[in-house]
Amino acid sequence: MSKLRPVLRRSRGPLLVFCASVAIGAAFRYGEPVETSYPNPHTFTAYTLQSREPVSATSSILTLRAPDGSFGRESLQARIKDAVWSVQIRQPQLQVARSYTPLPTASTANGSNEVNLTTCSTPEVPIAKAELDKNADAQFIRLLLRHYPSGELSHYLHMLPLCSPVDVRGPFVEFYLPQEVDSVIFLAAGTGISPALQVADMLRRRQVEGKTRSNVRILWANRRREDCAGGVSDSILQTPGRRGWWPWSRRNCGQGAGVEQRETRNGSPRGTIVAELEALKTGWNRGGDEGALLVDYFVDEEGSYITPSVVRQCLNASTKCTTERSQGKKLLLVSGPEGFIAYWAGRKLWAHGGEQQGPIEGVLSELNINEWQVWKL
Repeated sequence: MSKLRPVLRRSRGPLLVFCASVAIGAAFRYGEPVETSYPNPHTFTAYTLQSREPVSATSSILTLRAPDGSFGRESLQARIKDAVWSVQIRQPQLQVARSYTPLPTASTANGSNEVNLTTCSTPEVPIAKAELDKNADAQFIRLLLRHYPSGELSHYLHMLPLCSPVDVRGPFVEFYLPQEVDSVIFLAAGTGISPALQVADMLRRRQVEGKTRSNVRILWANRRREDCAGGVSDSILQTPGRRGWWPWSRRNCGQGAGVEQRETRNGSPRGTIVAELEALKTGWNRGGDEGALLVDYFVDEEGSYITPSVVRQCLNASTKCTTERSQGKKLLLVSGPEGFIAYWAGRKLWAHGGEQQGPIEGVLSELNINEWQVWKL
């Protein structure tokens, strides 16, 4: 999940010759100073590209490591508490920055003791996953990125050698999660699953602390099965034959009629993101509420799609579940490519020097969502 923004250059007054001789190299490369003492929303901090883990042929998880001694975990946690948050990464030569939503800071275990990663310290050697996980909250930012060859930032980051510096600033708060949340329906596409994982992880932590229990339904759409390998849907949802949400999809999708999403996929290994979703579900449902976290997968190449009918079923099911519960907030969150967000909830607007939510349009505006707070991520 990302947004492209230009990096504004700061104006500078005259400099003394001996000062300019020291600073000119950095100024020429970056256009503004890189702050290495602390990650913050105002200046860029030089992180290190620690590892790159392939998720599919077109996407990877990049792990960025903070400079030694620079990461203030308690302060950062205070700033992102109860928030969906993002960071900006800069392409220094083009002076373009893009916002990315990190995966939950501490990786959820996928059941394996080792993971094949290409890392900065041990190139192309399997390393113990626990070694990456044990200090994740304090040192690492994990980003799920799609590689677009024509994309300035994604191509730059996928081609960047390991151990290279990566300019990062943030965190930026995208959405504050209310204290009392009864139900969440999350429509996600592609790498838009990252904020869904953040939300699920936050609500799981609240549950562990005994603060609240919420019902969460994640509907995750992908073009190809490899992006959600091994994912098996938790519910049976009918998806009548129709075109997918992909506005650029031209093929006849009528073969998707009557697809039941609970197909078995025995023998198909779980991909990294699917494994993390399953780990969240295992920890979440341990308390006895088996329906607390449900994930359903929709794959374009298999003829299954998130449709208005599917979303309507989720809305109706949530209403039935909450009739006997305390009435907390109901959240309907949408995250993914611009076309996906526009199709479901209408486009965001650029106004007052920043990105605004804009009116609720698209498919959701035609459904009965009066009790729901809609937010575009």
